[in-house]
Amino acid sequence: MDAEKKLKLEKLLEQQRRKDKLKFSSMFDECVDALGNGTIIYSRDQSDIIYNQMQEEYRFTFFGRIDEKYHTFKEFSNKELLQAFSNEERCLILWSHGNDPVIETDVVRAINHLEDLLTLSPDIWIYKKEAYIVECYHDGVIRKFRNKEE
Repeated sequence: MDAEKKLKLEKLLEQQRRKDKLKFSSMFDECVDALGNGTIIYSRDQSDIIYNQMQEEYRFTFFGRIDEKYHTFKEFSNKELLQAFSNEERCLILWSHGNDPVIETDVVRAINHLEDLLTLSPDIWIYKKEAYIVECYHDGVIRKFRNKEE
């Protein structure tokens, strides 16, 4: 995409964000602001589709964690997690609680702002379809899962 088209698309997205801003909590708005430019807020319908895709790709326990019996994973600290990703990589942020929509941002920004993200929901997932999911659970455990079942 050339620079002119990209700028036009960013302006349209910003206009859409302003329209939708009134529909979200102030904490959600603060979180999106902390993530900065390039953060995309998905519609509620798009968010529902993404949640369904995630649940088709990963098995969950009855208490809402990804079922480690079926997926390969590695535990990370925040610092180690930062080193596992490139800055340009885009990801989706999904929430375990509440009605806030899915957002898309750079994975490194998401990791750098985990505290902000976790103010919206006790558990979050950093998700890239058909690649990985990072589960940030309220007990402080951070796990990165591969999408293939064992």
